[in-house]
Amino acid sequence: MSISRRLFSGVAVLVCAGIVFPAPVVAQPLIPCTSALPLLPPLPSAGPMTFGVIDEELTPRSAALAHRMRGDLPNFTVHSYVSAANTPEMLSNTLGALRALANKGFRISLNINDEPKGGDRVPHDAFVEFVRRIIADNGSWLSAVEITNEPNLPGTPNTDGSSPDVVRDVVDGVIVAKQTAVGHGYGLQVAFDWDYDFGIFPGFWDQLRAISTPEFIRSVDFFGLHTYPNPASAATPIGDYLEAGELQGMASARCWMAYIGLPITLPIDITEVGYPTPTGPAGYEAQAEFWQRILAAVSLFRGAYGVRSLYFYELTDVPNLIPGLSGFGLFTDQGDPKPALDVAETVMNATGR
Repeated sequence: MSISRRLFSGVAVLVCAGIVFPAPVVAQPLIPCTSALPLLPPLPSAGPMTFGVIDEELTPRSAALAHRMRGDLPNFTVHSYVSAANTPEMLSNTLGALRALANKGFRISLNINDEPKGGDRVPHDAFVEFVRRIIADNGSWLSAVEITNEPNLPGTPNTDGSSPDVVRDVVDGVIVAKQTAVGHGYGLQVAFDWDYDFGIFPGFWDQLRAISTPEFIRSVDFFGLHTYPNPASAATPIGDYLEAGELQGMASARCWMAYIGLPITLPIDITEVGYPTPTGPAGYEAQAEFWQRILAAVSLFRGAYGVRSLYFYELTDVPNLIPGLSGFGLFTDQGDPKPALDVAETVMNATGR
């Protein structure tokens, strides 16, 4: 797929496979991109899609499950997280497990954040140095890095959005990540991510636009999108809004990317999307329906919005997580496959090669 940006009578357009569509960019004033956006016409991509899975367990068992899920798919990716607040032992264990997966042929995507996991948040300068050190020491086997985790969400203590330094962390962290990768001759790609928030927290984008620099824009290789189109990520019945919520996330991402000056040629990787298995006998069927509908919607529109990758959140259920939110896995916490895995494998085999 070829997507390029042109200006015609002052209006940005997308040129996709020779067809011209209006771009999902809301003109100013005031707060752009916060209301429902008109969707582009469907446009599947002719090329293969890259798939991956989030693995936060990172044990020999989870590695075996990831290998089973990968099959013979090319470029299958394992995505995980490290924080500047991690203890040295936590950091060593995570990076060691990911490197072992890289040695087995997995692409590795790493989110580098400052979430208070294992300790307290660190000051801005210490976070930027942490980014530099992680990439300098590990960039040879990493395929991609995301700087900060969900920086637009201010009300959740377990994401970077509640840090007063988060916008500077994004800008300076991305720049240093790219400088370090280039300086060492590493080919990894650099990004930051954003959780589709239904337009509730536009202030993040205003602040990011205010301190963005040309070097920051040049340093971003792709955009990481998180979408949880069921309300509040809760295990609620699936409604008719499901596809619309996912597609609005894609349209809003393109709108905000243009708002801060990111080029429309920049690909989107959906690096988190998921649905927790509801309790009760119909729970597994509801999760399978979620994935069937989401994957169909993304496949149908990915050419229009430049979506090249999708990572399943997540590999296994995580017991003792937030009540009601421990069942995101495609496998149970005992390693048994859920019906949603069959749905995922069918779509991956059809569009991932």
